[in-house]
Amino acid sequence: MIEEIKSNPSRVRTMRLLVAGLAVAGAVFGVVFYFATRAPTPPMPRATITPQEEKADLERIKGSLKDLRTGKEIPAFLDQIEKLNLAELQAQNLDRAELEAVEKAARAMAHESPEGYRLLGAKLSLEFMELMNSLLDDAAAHGGIASALKMDETRAKRLERLGGSFLRRAMEKGIVESDGSLHASRLALQCMFHARWNHLAGLAPDDSLGPAARKVYFDWTARFSEPTNLNKRLSAIGMLRAADSTYDDVLAKAIVLYEGGRKDDALAVLKEAIEKGRKDEPTLDFARALTSN
Repeated sequence: MIEEIKSNPSRVRTMRLLVAGLAVAGAVFGVVFYFATRAPTPPMPRATITPQEEKADLERIKGSLKDLRTGKEIPAFLDQIEKLNLAELQAQNLDRAELEAVEKAARAMAHESPEGYRLLGAKLSLEFMELMNSLLDDAAAHGGIASALKMDETRAKRLERLGGSFLRRAMEKGIVESDGSLHASRLALQCMFHARWNHLAGLAPDDSLGPAARKVYFDWTARFSEPTNLNKRLSAIGMLRAADSTYDDVLAKAIVLYEGGRKDDALAVLKEAIEKGRKDEPTLDFARALTSN
């Protein structure tokens, strides 16, 4: 599959438009689930996100849609997006000019009306998640994703037009299980969709996300980005600490540095924390493992 993509410029372009934004980071289907195993590492710290925060984010998005204005160009633009999604889902080759036209239209819309583009993305993300929530609920109650897709073909087709291969890739990466269970929050799925939309117009993946959603985005970036992408992961850790004073950025930095091949730097972070009085078992055990390794 990788060689097929590399040998086909059109597919490379398609993947950049439709997947890179999800590498959650960087959208998240560009995420690489790989961890160094030379020494045992403690679990990566997680951001604290309360149901109240998630609810506030959702209400903020819904409230903002009252300002959405749909011009005559919107239906044609959305039709372009949906055709692109379906072609990507079906692994068809797209003409480079067609791909560039979609990207150009997205960037132009975001430039002329940044708020309008964000609101349109918010509207689509809500529709997408309503469909996903319904699908996941049916999957849990009626024998899994495959059965749920067959239960409502209209829903299945709409998910394809809105998300292309989103669901398939989420399942391939183990984010969504075949029985409908998740290894992420549902808010995380919405963040992935949102990052994908932003990427199309060249916006930052977390642009216009609410407080809870931004924590979800940076949490996934810190935990699941490629281990060698240290700057991205360390930056995400810094953003999480700024948003959540309870987030354990010390242990997170040590883990990320170690996984990125910088064992000495990881140990230095741990030793500094221990010298300042930190005595929790995960930190002490990790420091001992790095010292003896």
